Amino acid sequence: MQNIRSRSKLKQARVLFENRQLSEAKTVCEQICKADKINAEAWLMLGMTNKELGLVDAAIAALESATKLSPQNAFAQNEKGLLLAHTGRYQKAIDAFKLALGDASDPATVLVNMGVSFGLMGQPELALAALDQAVCKNPQALATHIQRSVLLGMLGRHEEALHAAEQALNLKRYDLEANIRYSEALLGLERYDEALAAYDACLSIAPDHLPTQQRVVEICRKATFDSPSAAHFAILQRAFTWRHVYLQDLASFAASVFKARDGFLNQLETVLSDDSQSCETHLEALREFATEHRLYFEGVLAQSLLEDARLELATTGFRARLLRFLLAHRGAFNAGIPASIELILFGLSRQCFNNEHLWSSTETEEQLLVPLLGEVKAMWNEYSGSVISPALVLRIWMISLYRPLHAVLREKSEDMISEVIASAYLKQIIKIEYTEYWEEQRIKAGIKSLTPIAAGVSAEVRQQYEENPYPRWQSLSPVDSILPAVSLGRLFTDGNIPSCLNQPMQILIAGCGTGRHSIQTARKFQASHITAIDLSLASLAYAARKTTELHIENVEYFQADILALGQLEKRFHIIESIGVLHHLENPLAGWRALASLLMPGGLMHIALYSQIARAKLNFARDYIKQAELGNDAASIRTFRQQVLCAPEGSALAEAALLGRDFYSLSNCRDLLFHVQEHQFTLLQLASSLDELGLDFLAMEADPWTLEAYSRFNPADPRGTDLQSWHQFELKNPLTFAGMYQFWCQKR
Repeated sequence: MQNIRSRSKLKQARVLFENRQLSEAKTVCEQICKADKINAEAWLMLGMTNKELGLVDAAIAALESATKLSPQNAFAQNEKGLLLAHTGRYQKAIDAFKLALGDASDPATVLVNMGVSFGLMGQPELALAALDQAVCKNPQALATHIQRSVLLGMLGRHEEALHAAEQALNLKRYDLEANIRYSEALLGLERYDEALAAYDACLSIAPDHLPTQQRVVEICRKATFDSPSAAHFAILQRAFTWRHVYLQDLASFAASVFKARDGFLNQLETVLSDDSQSCETHLEALREFATEHRLYFEGVLAQSLLEDARLELATTGFRARLLRFLLAHRGAFNAGIPASIELILFGLSRQCFNNEHLWSSTETEEQLLVPLLGEVKAMWNEYSGSVISPALVLRIWMISLYRPLHAVLREKSEDMISEVIASAYLKQIIKIEYTEYWEEQRIKAGIKSLTPIAAGVSAEVRQQYEENPYPRWQSLSPVDSILPAVSLGRLFTDGNIPSCLNQPMQILIAGCGTGRHSIQTARKFQASHITAIDLSLASLAYAARKTTELHIENVEYFQADILALGQLEKRFHIIESIGVLHHLENPLAGWRALASLLMPGGLMHIALYSQIARAKLNFARDYIKQAELGNDAASIRTFRQQVLCAPEGSALAEAALLGRDFYSLSNCRDLLFHVQEHQFTLLQLASSLDELGLDFLAMEADPWTLEAYSRFNPADPRGTDLQSWHQFELKNPLTFAGMYQFWCQKR
């Protein structure tokens, strides 16, 4: 009778499951399992239902029961293996897949799953062996060839990876994953133009496929294209329409594309230069220029930071001529500003905001600005809610090309401003340059303090970041919420994943700056709580505003000095401090304070400056010291103008090649004018880790660096030998041009 009732209820559960009434199906399955504990089918059904509900641990527990009762059930073993792999328990997953092979109706699929797990476990040779078996079992299985291409790429065998991808494409020409693997193999072979074209073909299959969009941007950032073509311009056009990629990574590519465009630089450097021409002639030239190069103003300037010395000089020269033209012909705009000119003004104004008004101006420009500033202040103070006149709009636009609006215009209500400004472009500028600034001033008052800020270096560093919150950012790439064990399980290829990674965690971001890192961590680990600290209230206010704007609820911000954190009673599962400790008076003391807050077995994510990589900066830093330049905005502009005007090929001109940090005020100050900086070698870090009771787990680097290191020292497949990494860096001194980034664990 019991078996009859169980079969009836099991049938009911299956119907509920098929109808996606998962909670009801779960309840029925639990009733069967409670009444009939040896019913393997019921445990399997419960496991599958929990899986669909996202209850991963409960699903694994139910499938464990099912496979204990029926070890030869290949389907149950395979499903259990997939879930174990999903939670980072790769060895247990492999054991389950091995049992599944005994009675599998589709052994090729099980072998692919096993191969993937071996790969994630850091054993690519065993993974490849499993996939080779899968090919023998079923040569027509698309997934097998795709995964073989992945594994061969991991092993650096890119020609073979390309061949495997081609086999997959022969089976299904327009399969997205097969096309992606083909593109990846070309990328591994450093055939960048072909790889870019191949990824572009992937986007013709799936235009909104985010990982492919991100890969295109990554190639544009990494590769050098000697002769950008119309095809490159078309890719750039599409890329600036993508909502969820980091557009700043397109900056160098965009600069090379525009410098290669017929007539662009000549127009940028000469438009408005002939004062003998009429206002109407100039307006027509501006209209044509804006129309033909709309992407430069609405995309490159507005949505990224210009990272090119030649374009900066040409664009600032154009800005100066535009200011003179608008002032000379201001009466022509009494009825409004033409759309083409407003587009140009928007691009220039956004770029000045993006670079924090870093661009230098000539004495003539500054003289023109003096009366203009007085006019704008008077007109702004006089208006009280009526529609802003075209005359005031024009003046606000001109001022925004040279000054932050919040420094010129006194605060008025946001509702009043939004109602009286008709221009969508100007509303954007007012929002980011004015409204958000005043909002941050109000937020500052509500930020709590965890520790006092020590006098001396801590106070000086705090002052630097109060003046220049760092880094300035506008948007984030999307991040999926993910189990910590999945995200961080790669650090433990031996399968010894700390138990804390399978539960909601307490995470400390020590030195959160303007919040980009803390927000990304909060989005990634939504079940965890993030405590984010920084010295600077200006940075914290920016972070808090963006956190609210993005509807993040699991982050708390505090003002604190890392060197004083030892007094805290709270302990953390993970502590991250990226690019912070090297700005402390005593980095090791700060690191020790953080380590004291880490739970036993907890993880630490650290980033520090490389002495070897930053040797390239020494000339510029010495030049600044010898020139007795301060670290204020005016001194930074003076230094940069000397760099930009230095003879091509000179040591000073090389400073413009330091990357994007040269092209914004806070970044340049952080790079070359910081009040405190320490640099390290990997040998020093190895000694510090040992002194602090921390074990090195993994270096964070791009795939190309990791592959190059694995070729340099194949005897260190996990990349945990810091002595070997040091030797690698000596041979490749720009490897850690950004920073050393690595994970370690408390013993």
